[in-house]
Amino acid sequence: MKALAAILGILGWSTISMFAQLGPPLRCPSPPIREVVRELDVMKSAIPPSSDPAEFYANLRSAETFQSNWLQDNKGQLQRVGTLRHGLEDVLLARWAGPADYPRIKNIEMWDGALYELVIFELDPGAIASEKSIRETLLKVMKPPPEKLRMSGSTAQDLEDGFGFLRPKTSDTQRWQGLILRPLNHQALGYDEEFFTFHAIDGRVFLVFDLGKRSGYAPWQQSIYLGDRFPPLATVVKQWAKERLLEELTTQQHQEKCWDSSNVNIFAGEFRMRRDEVLVAELVRRGLDAGEFREVIDSPNGRYLLVPALDRAEQTERYSALIVDALHRYETLPDVNNPIEPLTKAPIVWSHLADLIRVLPGRAGADFSDAIVQLIASNHEPEAALDYLDWRFVSNRNRATPGVADRLAKTTVPAQLEKRRDFLVAVVRAQESAH
Repeated sequence: MKALAAILGILGWSTISMFAQLGPPLRCPSPPIREVVRELDVMKSAIPPSSDPAEFYANLRSAETFQSNWLQDNKGQLQRVGTLRHGLEDVLLARWAGPADYPRIKNIEMWDGALYELVIFELDPGAIASEKSIRETLLKVMKPPPEKLRMSGSTAQDLEDGFGFLRPKTSDTQRWQGLILRPLNHQALGYDEEFFTFHAIDGRVFLVFDLGKRSGYAPWQQSIYLGDRFPPLATVVKQWAKERLLEELTTQQHQEKCWDSSNVNIFAGEFRMRRDEVLVAELVRRGLDAGEFREVIDSPNGRYLLVPALDRAEQTERYSALIVDALHRYETLPDVNNPIEPLTKAPIVWSHLADLIRVLPGRAGADFSDAIVQLIASNHEPEAALDYLDWRFVSNRNRATPGVADRLAKTTVPAQLEKRRDFLVAVVRAQESAH
């Protein structure tokens, strides 16, 4: 935190407002660099040379595409590639020779985790002898932004190369630390920010780019929140018994958490959601009986994931009666009509019923409008229910079953929803008269 505060002081207070807008980098911290270097040194002899790493080719290309957002492509020949199980994640390792025209770079290595990517340049010690040599090295390996970045603050300053740096005293290995700033190419305002550090470890010097995948634009082979990557989790679970799939999906205390316990597992929810998504898809592929369906939809993430998985598999018609049963079970729960609005910027916590309504298929598949009109008549999540009708009949122009418009016209809704109900009635009646 002290290092981050020092960086913000150098770059200006507008960076603080930028962090407030974008939130913290969407990644768990990477392992300590000393540990990474030690593992890479061990793996150098364990991983056989490979000129055509077919098994990891797609992941390796995605990683290099991601790196190209910030770094120039000055790597030499690919020497080795392989994987390592580290904690709860599979890591993709690669090693390239340094560029022939710049002997200060001895080699380049990659430690590619699920949420982050370390690109490590082993350097000649002279590369960190002064600010001038550091800047020269950075300009050799980094892609400068198209324009100078001007950060406002107590002392406005130009960052001619798109980065600021300082000499911290927060680590026994760190010698210099800095921050890359680059205008976002997918948002109107703000900046991407990525850290780089220079380390001296046992007489060797390393430049490490710690690239969080929050702002990466590469076609990853699966969600970045899945640590089981080689082979992908979707392949692994095909070998599991259905009992194991159900057990992992329905347990309240999930085993896979963010691997850094110091951050109080703030990303554990997203890790579980993405993992459960794979488990649900596999269960849908195999088929569910009534009891299994109820187990899945009542699991911690089931009401978000099961119906969309059925929709993608074009199976909603097959399970429509069980989905309607779940809607009516959830309307008896005490959380109906009571969305919780957190004090933070986190999304509103909807009721079980509203969550399920919001994922019902609108484009095609089974039509749940009859059950939805019943919920509206009971004043159970009428806003979410009207959203469903709007999505199905207005946005996607599906035809309603006969009588839906008349039944909807007779329902009583809160005053603020009356105009919306009347509009939907008019749309459905117009569709009926046209046919």
